[in-house]
Amino acid sequence: MTESQKKIAILIVAGGIGSRMNSDIPKQYLNINGRMVLTHTLNIFKNLCLNNMIQCVINPKHEIFYQQAVDGFDILPVVYGGQTRQESVYNGLLALRAHKPNIVLIHDAARPCVNPQDIQRLIHSLNSYNAASLAYPITETIQRSGVNIERDDLWILQTPQAFYFDDIFSAHAEHDGQSFSDDTALYMVHHNKKIHYVACGRHNIKITTQDDLTLATQLLNVTMQTRTGMGFDVHAFDNDIETKSIRLCGVDI
Repeated sequence: MTESQKKIAILIVAGGIGSRMNSDIPKQYLNINGRMVLTHTLNIFKNLCLNNMIQCVINPKHEIFYQQAVDGFDILPVVYGGQTRQESVYNGLLALRAHKPNIVLIHDAARPCVNPQDIQRLIHSLNSYNAASLAYPITETIQRSGVNIERDDLWILQTPQAFYFDDIFSAHAEHDGQSFSDDTALYMVHHNKKIHYVACGRHNIKITTQDDLTLATQLLNVTMQTRTGMGFDVHAFDNDIETKSIRLCGVDI
């Protein structure tokens, strides 16, 4: 099966309440440049034109916000999440199972700045690896209790994270109840396999605080600017030619 023939599912996790944002509205539904954060995220995957399906998992209390965010998108019926992100992802995988995807990309709704080219590279990496994640290599000095930590091969994991569907589904369905911070951790423990890191830039931020929202607003801002101005121009009349008017913009004055 070629890459173009593979059935790709996009699972967008949008069930969080965003407590660190200190906002009455969950962060995935905040407004950036006239669109909700989730709408920006959905638009990225829609424009990729993959042979895919998009499944969102949300908090049922946010249904009104969600319907506004997805207006105009052709996506699968919404699924409600659980008490944790891990439970929410599993609920989404259960819903997708009936559609028999070959690959699933699991993505945080609050990452609206991911680059489409990075997503394509992530998908392509599954031709050579069993699972992969966009990630950012750590370059700053890291310390714990005043002791430097060797930063070689340290990565900040991002999303999307890409898996063969059956592999990540079995990891979620068969795990022993242990809690994991993301799907790659669950995958590695269950299958005893490493994942591949696809290097991505800092732009792929996860909106968590007001500072993140400000940065995302700048990253998503349209670069074209409209500016207006005023000026004047001076021309001398030819004294040897009799004239009764001047012409400006085709109009005789």
